[in-house]
Amino acid sequence: MKVLILDENLLWGSRLNNTVGGLGYEAVLLTKNPEELPAADIAILNLSSEEFPVDKVAERLHGLGVYTLAHAGHKEKEKLSMGNEYGCKMVVTNGMITHKLKELLEKARTELASAK
Repeated sequence: MKVLILDENLLWGSRLNNTVGGLGYEAVLLTKNPEELPAADIAILNLSSEEFPVDKVAERLHGLGVYTLAHAGHKEKEKLSMGNEYGCKMVVTNGMITHKLKELLEKARTELASAK
C-alpha cells in the first residue's frame, strides 16, 4: 500500500516517511503542494500546514478515493474539527501519530479492504 505524507516540516515529515516505510508501506513524502497528487491508498495530512491548502488538498484526496488520516496538535481543536468537515476519514492528534501510527495505518488498511 502506498502512503502519501503531506507535510512541509522536513524533520517531522522525514521521520514519518521513515516510520511508514519501516512498517512495510511504500511511503512518499511531499513537502510542497503539487499540481498533481501521486496515486496513493492512504494520505497523512498535517492540518497545521501552511504550505498545503488543507481544505483543497483534503477535497482532492477525497475525490481520488484516498483514505485521509489528518492530524494537528491536541490544542488545535478548531483544526481538528475542520479535518472532519473536509471529509478526512480519521482525524487524530500529533501525539497519536507519534505513538500509534502502526495501529492507525492498520485501521485505515482494514477500512479500505472492507470498502472494496
